[in-house]
Amino acid sequence: MPPPGSDRSTSIISDQTVDALKISNDLSSLAEDSTSSQARCTAFAVYLQKLLNAAAILVFEPRSATRLALMGEIWKEGGIERKPDCAEQIQAFIEAQMVLPEAFVQEMPGNGSLKQFAICAPVMQNRRLRAYVVALLGAENKTALSPFVIILQTAGGYLNYYFECLDRTEESWALNQSTALIDIFSHASVCENFSKAAQAMASGLAQHVGCFRVCLGILKRKEMSLVAISGTSQFEVVS
Repeated sequence: MPPPGSDRSTSIISDQTVDALKISNDLSSLAEDSTSSQARCTAFAVYLQKLLNAAAILVFEPRSATRLALMGEIWKEGGIERKPDCAEQIQAFIEAQMVLPEAFVQEMPGNGSLKQFAICAPVMQNRRLRAYVVALLGAENKTALSPFVIILQTAGGYLNYYFECLDRTEESWALNQSTALIDIFSHASVCENFSKAAQAMASGLAQHVGCFRVCLGILKRKEMSLVAISGTSQFEVVS
């Protein structure tokens, strides 16, 4: 029986020893890349597709407790033709098991001599489901795919690290925004009167956000009164 790496299979891993350390370093480098989130997801899928020589790599992310969304997909050039409903079928299989996320192998519908299987591995972070990584492979039976399940689960750790980097970036952005706002309010608080404080806040916000103009108003008894405009201390209110 030919293994998943034979010429008859759509998935090939070399008989040579897999360099786990190199794979780990490669995936960590991808996670730390400064490119966009979508570009990093695509790079991960491309890398994993080449590593497994898979027919396709798909990445899903949860949008709710029972629903997924396709985050990215890569199909092997010259491989099996992409079926329009393939991603939807795999998504349905995963959504049926999202209550208790775990890795599983699902045989896909088809009439070819070599069966197609979807290996689905969850990516968990602090007991929270962050994504599902799927590899579409060809084999004669599920037993031949056991090593691929382990490799996919291990590679899924990249996405875990990627999400950690993303969370840190978002936290850093939030901290920078908060610090900037505190500086603006602190500068306004030392102004000699309310009018100058409001004008300082408007000008500070305009500079921070990078917009053309900021206007501040006060709502009192369902009526809005203009109190400051960025960049100028003189303005006329037209009723």
